[in-house]
Amino acid sequence: MRFSFALVLGLLAVAALCLPASAEPDRAEITYWESVRDSKTPAELEAYLKAYPDGAFAPLARIRLKALQEGETTPEKPAASDGSGSGSPGKDTATARAQETAGADSLTLTAKLAKREIDGVQRTVLGIEIGDLSESQRSCFRVPEATGVLALGVLADSPASAAGIHDGDFIQEIDAKPLKTAKALIDLVSAQPAGVSTKVKVLRPRVLKDAAKVLKDRAATGDRDDMVCLAFVQMNGIGVEKDQAEANRWYRKAAEAGSTSAMFDFANHLVNGTGITKDIAEANRWYRKAAEAGHANAMYYLGLNLDNGRGLAKDVAEANRWYRKAAQADFAAAMTALANNLHAGKGITKDSAEANRWFRKAAEAGDAAAMNNLAFYLQKGDGITKDVAEANRWYRKAADAGDANAMNNLAVNLQTGDGIAKDSAEALRLFRAAAERGISNAWYGIGMAYEQGNGVEKDPRQAAQSIINGVKAGSSYIVDTLRDNGGSFSEEFRRALQRLLREAGHYDGEIDGDLGSSTQAAIAALYATAKTTGQSTAAAESAKPAASPLPDLGNVKDLDTLE
Repeated sequence: MRFSFALVLGLLAVAALCLPASAEPDRAEITYWESVRDSKTPAELEAYLKAYPDGAFAPLARIRLKALQEGETTPEKPAASDGSGSGSPGKDTATARAQETAGADSLTLTAKLAKREIDGVQRTVLGIEIGDLSESQRSCFRVPEATGVLALGVLADSPASAAGIHDGDFIQEIDAKPLKTAKALIDLVSAQPAGVSTKVKVLRPRVLKDAAKVLKDRAATGDRDDMVCLAFVQMNGIGVEKDQAEANRWYRKAAEAGSTSAMFDFANHLVNGTGITKDIAEANRWYRKAAEAGHANAMYYLGLNLDNGRGLAKDVAEANRWYRKAAQADFAAAMTALANNLHAGKGITKDSAEANRWFRKAAEAGDAAAMNNLAFYLQKGDGITKDVAEANRWYRKAADAGDANAMNNLAVNLQTGDGIAKDSAEALRLFRAAAERGISNAWYGIGMAYEQGNGVEKDPRQAAQSIINGVKAGSSYIVDTLRDNGGSFSEEFRRALQRLLREAGHYDGEIDGDLGSSTQAAIAALYATAKTTGQSTAAAESAKPAASPLPDLGNVKDLDTLE
């Protein structure tokens, strides 16, 4: 059983582990389905399933086909409400009976969507923590034909909470539009205006009404999927009291019984120390077991740890072998990692063209880091035909998906008008968002906005403070620019910079606007202090599983220097 989680603070982001987004149904499939959905002739449903065996509506088609073959065609009764929301009368008793047999209540709830500021932008939200469903996850909750996404957590005082959506609900439809991925849910909700009342169709697994007893009884029989199911609800506090230590006990039992999803989840908890003592070496042993058994996510994390020498001997060539295996299994983050190493010739023969093909495939699957990297190489024309306009489109997609490097790179182009209409105000907003997320070079863009009056009033002191912030954040680009091109800044800026360096205790010379040796020494001292602090932080964080390893592409203003 594989669980992929996306912590969505009011619907902020997609699956944390960047799983590729499933394809949405095309218009031809939707039209076909609408023509047979209410059919009482089994042959018509069979024809749809033959044409679209993995279609968006295939699970429901199979339920209806089975019911027709068994002669269940009488009108259904309204679904019962458990007090958390109104039951919705349905049109197909076969569907309701099949769901009832599977162990879930079908409900249609009404949620009044709200606006919330996310990354400086007002967005429409439902207010839930969500994750994509896997086949074994549906089996775990005895709803094998369910589609949709899982509600892992409902935020207090949110539209979802007011509507009566519960932790553990499977969200199947938004306004009768079927859902296959967490991203699809986010896109549907964010496209709505605030205040709109939307219909949310959910399945509520009955096993969660008494999860502690039911799941423990089932897990005790030795079924490894039931063990993982019990571990999952205990780890997340869904239907039972949260108990991470007990959850890990069941994850280990299931892993020892051969569950690859349990191996992977248990390894993650060992890496992070989630309810258990950290042990990265032991985690890698479980990653390897799961990877060798075909678990793509485990292949990627094993590759990542081999690439970085985390908990085992560094072996980049072996890392690339696992990256490729996971990439060939359509794991987007592994595509990006492999592409990074192909571009750099790291542990593998350098091949920029192949790297860009993997970047594009990962980008099209929804990986934000791949979107940014593809855009970078499109702008540079490295291993691919140069196309700055297309690069900006990918930067925008990546920035909208939360990639901080893309925010910075798009901001540079918006500020300079490279392949896109100039927009100084939007550039400044993106520079700030990137800086808040740790992109040190973004402070240069903020500083230049205040220095030149781009999208904001000129303010030499604020410009200098932004540059100081960038030095503190560890930007070598800013340090080099101050050293090599200090005279290009206004005198007011240079004096303000010296005053701030004096206030910080790094400069005791004259406030004369001359960025000479004493001023440069002060800047270097500030930078050295920042780098020491940054290295300590990096060492403390290195034990955590990371997202796709992304090189610091820096500020795309100087493309030729950013190898």
